[in-house]
Amino acid sequence: MKVELEQLELAKMLLEIRDKVTLGKVKDVLLSAHEEGRISLKKYNEELEMAEKRIDSGYYTTQENVESEAKEW
Repeated sequence: MKVELEQLELAKMLLEIRDKVTLGKVKDVLLSAHEEGRISLKKYNEELEMAEKRIDSGYYTTQENVESEAKEW
């Protein structure tokens, strides 16, 4: 498959995402793809702390919720 076609398919999928959590995850993946090499231990710990705060505040999705939502697609 040509790269351009894959880009268009990914763009379409991205436009269909309505969940802020999922968009945040996609953004994190895209940003990490532009970082060179490994992240520092400090950066890793900062990201881990932020993730734990999101979980503690209830800002997460369970596997069961994802499976339930996927059935509606």
